[in-house]
Amino acid sequence: MTPQDIHRFWEKVPTGEIGCWNWQSAKRSDGYGVFRIAGHTRRASRLSYELAKGPIPPNAFVLHSCDNPSCVRPSHLRIGSHHDNMADMVARERHSLAKTESCINGHPFTGENLFHRSDGGRGCRICRRDNKRRSRAKKSLV
Repeated sequence: MTPQDIHRFWEKVPTGEIGCWNWQSAKRSDGYGVFRIAGHTRRASRLSYELAKGPIPPNAFVLHSCDNPSCVRPSHLRIGSHHDNMADMVARERHSLAKTESCINGHPFTGENLFHRSDGGRGCRICRRDNKRRSRAKKSLV
């Protein structure tokens, strides 16, 4: 980035505000700010992170601790993996599956039937038990 690009970037950020620094320029339909530089469109949150904290490792995601897609405040941004990003989506009920009230077989995601998977998703104990029974039955036939 040239010094002019950096200046143009920070012109679109209200840095004096308390809390989130909401991107004041173009945004995608999902609320993430975008910035055009050298003929390429980049996410504003990623550029903010790079300018304030340094390079982003390959295959890393920039996650928002504030859960505000238009925020570019560096202190609200952190590096994470795809797994971290998906777990955040589920925990904040942004993922479509996090809003479902039952499993694919219609068992409710409540009480003793609900368990939390290691990837941050929810699971059905009834289906897990049935799958294990079928698996053991197949093995005993062999």
